[in-house]
Amino acid sequence: MNHIDEIKLELYILNSPKIEQERVEIENHLAECNGCKELFDSIAEFYTEVKQDLASSENLPMPKPAEIPARRLYPLEQKYQNLSPFQRFAVGIPLRMTRWMVHHPYAAGGATVMFSSFVVFALITMFKPEKQQIIDQHPGYARAEKECIVVYNKKGEEINRKHIGSQFDYDQTLYPDDRKKPIQFIDVIDIDNDGYSEIIAVFGWASINKLDNCIICYDHQLNEKWRYSFTHRAKFGQEWITANYRITRMMIGDFDKDGKKEIIAIALNKTSYPSAIITLDTETGTEKEIYWNSGFILKIDHKDIDNDGFEELFFGGVNNGHNLAALLILDPRYMNGHSPAPIDYTPAETSKGKEKYYILFPCLDIGKFAHQMRNQISEIDFPQNGEMRIGNGAVISSNEVLGVIHKFDFRMNCIHVSGGDLFEKYHQKLEAEGKLKTKIDTQYYENLRKGVQYWDGEKFVKEYTMSKYYLDTVNNR
Repeated sequence: MNHIDEIKLELYILNSPKIEQERVEIENHLAECNGCKELFDSIAEFYTEVKQDLASSENLPMPKPAEIPARRLYPLEQKYQNLSPFQRFAVGIPLRMTRWMVHHPYAAGGATVMFSSFVVFALITMFKPEKQQIIDQHPGYARAEKECIVVYNKKGEEINRKHIGSQFDYDQTLYPDDRKKPIQFIDVIDIDNDGYSEIIAVFGWASINKLDNCIICYDHQLNEKWRYSFTHRAKFGQEWITANYRITRMMIGDFDKDGKKEIIAIALNKTSYPSAIITLDTETGTEKEIYWNSGFILKIDHKDIDNDGFEELFFGGVNNGHNLAALLILDPRYMNGHSPAPIDYTPAETSKGKEKYYILFPCLDIGKFAHQMRNQISEIDFPQNGEMRIGNGAVISSNEVLGVIHKFDFRMNCIHVSGGDLFEKYHQKLEAEGKLKTKIDTQYYENLRKGVQYWDGEKFVKEYTMSKYYLDTVNNR
């Protein structure tokens, strides 16, 4: 049977003849269900305490609850059933007191004024008009809060919620930097021009196992419209990679300017190194293109850096084939292929990617003592000064990344490198312990700047450049 309704459980405790035929079934369920047994114990304890209090204070005769027909409760119970979950919670205990008076009229009749007043308050609370219904049901934004997708209108009023699972909470699960870009995890957008925005969500960032590899589109009432699952099995070199992925973040927009919005999402393999950049049709969830990177992609963003009308798509992470932090920049019109990497880190039967830029970052010396062997891109930022900031960090613990900031102009020329206080203090600590011989000075940062490498379509070079393969594709378009 399903979980026992609270009213039915209270009637069972009160020995009501109305549920006599269900008693055995209820008893069997209580023997198996810890949740219902806990609720039973709580309600039974309440009635026991009330009975003891009334008996000790008034010393009046008490008829057995079974002597009062349960049908006398029904108008009150029917009203209780029609209440919202929040209202049920608010009046639960007062309602039990009211039921006690119905079943124990002699005891209740001699009870204290305080008890009677409390019952009157319960009835007033139960039957008072509900708050005016929210008028604006149009989704304005959505968040992950307390295991639920919570949808708000533009005024910030909650209009709907749907339970997802444990850890589905921005504040508890996301790093502070990621909380600044919540639409990379849940976004609200009108995909069918009906005036009501849909809600599109990814779940791999919260480790929701049953939904890890999914993107789900809900209508404005949180009914599922479509679901996409990434289940590709790929061969890199001689190794078959299992189809075990989690989709961690996304961005939505008409990036290729074809009049239709698309979803650009990131899928990370759970047991190995590849990641996939997936392009989906927003209206149907149909897969359009895949780009494979030989390493995790951890940061994404978009910006038109050359004023050609197309926003460049930025993907920061790692290239395992080269054991270095990597920044990939794609033209949204060319979203397939694979990253530059040695043959053992290249997917079979997949064409070369048409990257606009693919940039490798020099390894940091503190990485020798880090939690992970490779540096990673830890930040992609566009200040309002015509520059961009790319973080190149070493993972020194399970939840801490320390590193430097590479500043680029919009031609992707690295113009400056600097480290923060925490990075420099950590470096000096390793120096003092005799683990590092290098000193942080102007030359140290200049060497990191000169260590940046660019993919020219055939090899990595030190001069900033676009990929020749991308330029040939654009010129022949």
